[in-house]
Amino acid sequence: RRVHGGFGIDHMMFKHFKSVCRVGRSCLQQRNFAFTYPAPKTLREVAKIQLLEREDPETVKKLWLTYHSEKDKTVADVISSAEHNQLMARTKDCPIFVFPVRKPGGHFNLVSQFQGKHCLYTFLEDYKKDPENATPYMVLTVYDELLTKKQISLLRGDLISGHLSYLDAQRLLALTKRFYLDSAEFKWVEDFNRRPRDFHFDAYLKHCP
Repeated sequence: RRVHGGFGIDHMMFKHFKSVCRVGRSCLQQRNFAFTYPAPKTLREVAKIQLLEREDPETVKKLWLTYHSEKDKTVADVISSAEHNQLMARTKDCPIFVFPVRKPGGHFNLVSQFQGKHCLYTFLEDYKKDPENATPYMVLTVYDELLTKKQISLLRGDLISGHLSYLDAQRLLALTKRFYLDSAEFKWVEDFNRRPRDFHFDAYLKHCP
């Protein structure tokens, strides 16, 4: 069963999970060769860049969000150039984190793994068994092709698995932005990656909305 009631996690299981995460960081580059990315890698595969370049940033944002609001397997957002630079710097230093997916009666956990402009969200149990080849539930892509001319980056999350709803995907995207772009929240991510002894999983689960 993939939904675990309550907020607790067995201490030994989490100790093993943190160990797996440290191994996982060394495996990320290998996944570039062993894993086929299940979403458009470039903005050119999604939209006509030359048409977007004619519009002002606010119009581009409205077009991007409206386009994806009509789809049930993708979620979207837009960030500023400053947010983009911060996101790229922080995900490079702290590429792995964990997010709970709330369901009636409990939750299950997803491991997020950033690889440059791409992020994979993988079921914790699958990741523990085989971090290199575990199939993601969702992928997030950061499209920075308009960064220089429009000072914005376009975000898109593609649902890969039926285990996540559209609302789950929206929440994952919002939480990713929150924990990587808000400096106070980013401390949780830093502790998880740099100071695992200071990361208290039960406290984090209670804190995470």
